[in-house]
Amino acid sequence: MNNKKNEATHTNGKRLLTQKEAGDFLNYVFSPDADRDNQKRLHMKRFICDIQTVLNQANRALEFAQKDRWSIARAYLNNAARTIDSLKRVAREVPPMVNEEKQS
Repeated sequence: MNNKKNEATHTNGKRLLTQKEAGDFLNYVFSPDADRDNQKRLHMKRFICDIQTVLNQANRALEFAQKDRWSIARAYLNNAARTIDSLKRVAREVPPMVNEEKQS
């Protein structure tokens, strides 16, 4: 287990966001530029809330797995999978104009 206080890594070597990094990202999203309209802002908030939920569910699954409580870890992963499916639906709801702006 990693002894660093606010940093964790997956077995594939990818680093999880620290609390500060996650907070900075959420502040960016929840304080969008004035030119975004309300519908885009609400859509982004829903997307970010779902991402935060998935992160929390995955972290809880990791905690229970480290304690050898695999059935509870699996339940959290199943919930995370359903939330990811919800994220996919939210992403499909993005109007084409928003996607085109991102590609430019």
